[in-house]
Amino acid sequence: MDIDISKLEPVRSYATGEIIEVDETSLRAIIERAEEVLGIHKKQREFKILYFPQAVSALIGGAFSAEERGFHVPQRQHEATLFHEATHYLMFEEGLLFGPNTSKATFYDCLLDETVAEFAASSVYDYDDFHKNMISIYERMRKGDPAAIQQFKNTLPSGFLQTPIETLFPWMDFSQLDIISRQRAIEEKYRKESFEAIEKDVDTLYHSFGNLHPAKASALIREATRMLAIDNAIALKNQDIQPKDLVAWLKDGVANGWDSYGLYFCDVAGSMK
Repeated sequence: MDIDISKLEPVRSYATGEIIEVDETSLRAIIERAEEVLGIHKKQREFKILYFPQAVSALIGGAFSAEERGFHVPQRQHEATLFHEATHYLMFEEGLLFGPNTSKATFYDCLLDETVAEFAASSVYDYDDFHKNMISIYERMRKGDPAAIQQFKNTLPSGFLQTPIETLFPWMDFSQLDIISRQRAIEEKYRKESFEAIEKDVDTLYHSFGNLHPAKASALIREATRMLAIDNAIALKNQDIQPKDLVAWLKDGVANGWDSYGLYFCDVAGSMK
């Protein structure tokens, strides 16, 4: 059966938040709320809204483009998704977005950026049970657990259920779980030892990206980054850290010449247990 994506609702990644009409007024209100959550000084900000077809919103939530200083969004979207993208925008405005040019962004650029955005958005809108347990559910799905597969299917718009899930998403071979496992092992080693101790492990991680299926590599790394960032957001919240704390630490680090690699391990991985 063909899927009529024009009838599907926008993708949802958070537990709460309404679908709203996206215009300058609504987006500016979300940016102002994000300024508060991130502890950023409020001021009049300039940005563009670049609409894409509403039908695509079931597959793509939206994106902030630093090159265009604009938001690529549908005309109707979940406010939580917009808050996530507003965080990227404000980090760019503050000189704290490390991967504004995605063609040149490193893995740790993207992982730090996504962690900040997930942490900020989830602190306001929280995660549902699926996203709170996302990595473990995917691990069970990899083993063919029917209950885990059903949990995943429950997150999809009903029209997608007519199509085998492995044909819908290029990361359904679950290779992103290997990336996640490697990264978590590196973080644990860093917490026990030092930056010097993990240099070879990080090189091995980057080398492993070249062994991924060329047609799937980008999607797999992007999905691993998203899953790690969600898990990071939950862990930081459990440590009673606030998004404005993390932003303050990043500002201090940047002022002292730290890059995303150092900042990620020092301020994110080093803060988690």
